[in-house]
Amino acid sequence: MIEFVIFSLGQVTQKIAETTTSVSLIAMGLFGLAYLVGYLFKGAPVPWRDIKEFGNGLTNDAIRAALMLALWTSILSLITWVVSIIALTGA
Repeated sequence: MIEFVIFSLGQVTQKIAETTTSVSLIAMGLFGLAYLVGYLFKGAPVPWRDIKEFGNGLTNDAIRAALMLALWTSILSLITWVVSIIALTGA
């Protein structure tokens, strides 16, 4: 037998906010790690130019990822805010 669970709009909003926070923290940690590794490769005292170029590309990608993460987090926060206002007004 299948049971259906009905959640209130407030519970759904809270779960979305928690998930957004968790994913954002994990992504920000990965950004920091990628930037650090890229910077280490870029500044490594090795004679191979490919390693330095790889480090440069990795730091550039990490910065782009941080900007996308900031935009994504802002958009999801805005959506959560609008849904919470709708839930409070009961519309």
